[in-house]
Amino acid sequence: MLKAVIFDLDDTLYDQAPYIDQGFQAVARKIQKDFGLGGPKGAAILKKMRDLYKTNNRLRIFNQVLEYFFSDISPKAINEYVERELLYYYKLCPRKISLRPQARTLMTFLRKRKMALGLVTQGNPVDQTNKLFELGLMDAFDAIEISGYYPSSKAKPNPFMFKRVLDRLKATPDEAIYVGNDLLKDIGALKAGMTFFYLVPSQNAIIPQDLRIKTIYQLSELRKEFK
Repeated sequence: MLKAVIFDLDDTLYDQAPYIDQGFQAVARKIQKDFGLGGPKGAAILKKMRDLYKTNNRLRIFNQVLEYFFSDISPKAINEYVERELLYYYKLCPRKISLRPQARTLMTFLRKRKMALGLVTQGNPVDQTNKLFELGLMDAFDAIEISGYYPSSKAKPNPFMFKRVLDRLKATPDEAIYVGNDLLKDIGALKAGMTFFYLVPSQNAIIPQDLRIKTIYQLSELRKEFK
């Protein structure tokens, strides 16, 4: 008998793309101001960030952008500027994000059925907590696990956080299900013994053949599990 439903956060309960893009817009404005830029070059900086992100070339995006546009500045100086000026600016700039309507409806539905609710999310605790406040979810869960509180070896797909949240919810693996959108990371739910409901992120996403993974295309599809 199910007692608990555990969710991922990013791109599961809300669309992360606007969150990322608002951060890029803020950083691009700061770079323009700090370097006295305007016109086409200023706009090109934001476009370069977006292009790198869309092509999954996301390692040190701000460094890549600055090195591309300011070849006369040493990589060391650029890195110092990124770490001193841009990283926290990106993390802490105000943004507006919205919970997916299906997420709120589903969580209300689950509460009415006396389900315990948990969250297992990857990321910096400040970032993820700010998102929860902005989404109105800070008090929505009975247990929250954020990878940034632990060594990186404990992050998804390690089953560590999944097992911790089960313990905190006082549920066994067969009494809980996990809902997430990232096959590579959220597979940790299977390692912890739970059923994994894979929220397919796009039309082009790979559909797993593992029978232990249940594929859904909308959060509302979970309701049928409780009838």
